[in-house]
Amino acid sequence: ANQDIIDNTSFNGQSLFGDASSLNFQVGPQAGDQVSVEQSSLGAEIAALGLSDISLRDSADAAASLQTLDEAQNLIIERASEFGALSQTFTSQFEQVQQARENAAASRSRVADADLAREISDQAAALVQEQVSTAVRGQANARQDLVLQLLS
Repeated sequence: ANQDIIDNTSFNGQSLFGDASSLNFQVGPQAGDQVSVEQSSLGAEIAALGLSDISLRDSADAAASLQTLDEAQNLIIERASEFGALSQTFTSQFEQVQQARENAAASRSRVADADLAREISDQAAALVQEQVSTAVRGQANARQDLVLQLLS
């Protein structure tokens, strides 16, 4: 049953424990943002330990079997540690991409806010110019009326 798990566990069509190979994962927006995972053949390593030959017939076989089980346990702990480190690498890369995404969104927002502030400022300046122009025309018209009153 355990050997079946080792032989048949796969991700994206690639065996995770069966064959020694390398898996590349794209973890960022750039072409070089990849994490390469070197995987060993866990199935072959466990088979090499002789896990399938465990015997409890006598105390010598039991002691040898315990040694084999300890070695298998250490191998599995080592692989679990490697997977934990890999998981931490993926988490870190994910957080970096998320932070870059948030920074880009904040930058776009600041640019949009600056553009909006500039437009509002330009509109306010145009309104002030229009009001000043109207006031100057009004004063000019008032003076014409005053001159005409003086002449009449």
